[in-house]
Amino acid sequence: MSRIFNVIYKTFSFPSFPTPAFSTIRDWLLKLGLFNLGKPCAPGEWVWIVDFSIQMGAMRCLLILGVRMEVLRARDNFTLSHSDVNPILLKTLNSCPGEVVKEALYEAKAKTGGAVAIVSDQGGELKRGIRLFQEEQTEKPIHLYDIMHKIDLVLKKELENDNEWQKFIKEMTNTTQQLKQSNYSHLIPPKQYQKKRRMRSEVDIIEWGIKILKYLDSEKSNKLENEKLSWVINYRHQLLIYQEMAYFFDISIKEVKEHGYCQKTLMILKEKKKLASYNERSLCFFSKILEAIEQEAKKVTQGSLLGCSEVIESVFGKFKHLEKQHSSSGLTSLVLGLPALLGEISIDTIKNAMEKISIGKVKEWIKTNLGETFWSRRRSELKEDTSIKDDYLELDDFYSEIAS
Repeated sequence: MSRIFNVIYKTFSFPSFPTPAFSTIRDWLLKLGLFNLGKPCAPGEWVWIVDFSIQMGAMRCLLILGVRMEVLRARDNFTLSHSDVNPILLKTLNSCPGEVVKEALYEAKAKTGGAVAIVSDQGGELKRGIRLFQEEQTEKPIHLYDIMHKIDLVLKKELENDNEWQKFIKEMTNTTQQLKQSNYSHLIPPKQYQKKRRMRSEVDIIEWGIKILKYLDSEKSNKLENEKLSWVINYRHQLLIYQEMAYFFDISIKEVKEHGYCQKTLMILKEKKKLASYNERSLCFFSKILEAIEQEAKKVTQGSLLGCSEVIESVFGKFKHLEKQHSSSGLTSLVLGLPALLGEISIDTIKNAMEKISIGKVKEWIKTNLGETFWSRRRSELKEDTSIKDDYLELDDFYSEIAS
């Protein structure tokens, strides 16, 4: 960003305006973040989206986003972008037991006046904290399981004991090793994630297998490509079944993502099943999906409610991109820039943020919420103490001693 300003000033010849340093631009971002975090919320039927971001070190970031259901119903599409959600709460925590989550939800309630529903991936402590919060409410918000996580779990369970799938994965892994350093690296399978945290990874693998089959059938492949990839043909029958399963996976997520959970969700999905003839196994898999969705849809007695928390995953992903190399080094003060990525950002919003939020307020928030960060502790504890005489040579002295 600093380089962009430099190009603009040189292009338009603004010698009286010096190029701002990167640290100044970072401060602008943090001021906007703190301003957005403190903005009041309009009254309405709020739905909270809750999740943790986990990075190196003990500290975690608890983020609560909010969206008003009346806004989503008016446009008849519940798919969320970053500009659709408001930052309700951002907390940095060293420990996140259910009691801490409950207190965070009380803070969110003080800001929005409550919520009709809470959407999360239902991780252990999140689930417990939301349950504790619900138990103390007169009007209990509905806790809904994010459709992406819920259906992804159904697919993973379906495939984990499938011998054909396991053999396919093993051969796919061998193919990756053979092709990744070759001229045919563009044909390698999608990356597998050991921790299974990435949604839809199995569907990506299925789609790769189908594409390879079509490529080999087209006779565009050369001799070496045929040699390395012809094993996929042995799985043609299974891949066609997996493709049908992937179809049911995608249409189920798309329906809930766009229109939320409601009493009609199952009926709508069952109608889509009638569009073609399917394999018995894929139909059985679809039945499992419908059972999983029914568990959530029956909680919604009136209208529709948001059923997808994908936007919060996207926000954390964008934040890690913003952090770049620091994303694997614990939380830094840049975490305050996270709320700056959310909501409608107008010229007036930026103007008010720059005028009303001082750097002093930013530093106070950082000191209160972060304390010593990963890098500050690293610099402090690994700082050289010149008062202590040690027996280790400096590198220059070490090389000189070797040379002599």
